[in-house]
Amino acid sequence: MKDKSEPKGMPIYIDPIERGVVDAMDNDGDANEDWFPSNKPAFKLWRCLESMLDLEELIELASQAKNATKRKRKLKIAVTSLHSFIKNHDDLLNDIQTNSETRGRLSDTDLSQVKTVARDFSDVLPHDHKSAVSTFRNKLSSHIDKNIHPREAQKLAGTLDQHEFGKYLHICLHLTLDLLKLDIYAWSCRSPSEEYLTFMTNEPYIVTIKPEGENGAEL
Repeated sequence: MKDKSEPKGMPIYIDPIERGVVDAMDNDGDANEDWFPSNKPAFKLWRCLESMLDLEELIELASQAKNATKRKRKLKIAVTSLHSFIKNHDDLLNDIQTNSETRGRLSDTDLSQVKTVARDFSDVLPHDHKSAVSTFRNKLSSHIDKNIHPREAQKLAGTLDQHEFGKYLHICLHLTLDLLKLDIYAWSCRSPSEEYLTFMTNEPYIVTIKPEGENGAEL
């Protein structure tokens, strides 16, 4: 007679590995155990993280500058990464609102809140092609516009000082935290062997699947 106390269902094991999100600057060996994005919103969130890592390095350099002019020059360079950070949020917000697969994972209440957040983001941080941050990035940071006069460059440099830079960064960081709360991201990590796939779509549960087992797919 079968023991009724025998455990039923699928066993769950603790994953002993401490994983981070993959860094574009790591080589394959360094990133062996990291999380890789495996759906569109996760890829777009990863791009936000890459911008954050760039900004962290550039802001640290700016803080070590010995005088105001050198600090401003470091921040001038950092505006390119700040602009990328802002636009990457736009891409993620757009995916949430227009990608049917992403939308399908959210309630109507969540979607309504995301729509409000996207509108507020554009209002408190203008970033279309005519905005101060886009003009600064396009004419003075990512490259030096061939038609810009030094006087115009000085005037443009004054449109985005360190306080304004800090405000924009603060807004973006808060938006990142808000978007992280949404249950829309899927991640994958290294599998036990090439026969398996390991991924996470429902945090904190990691699933390992063998697509072609003896009796079909094995979980």
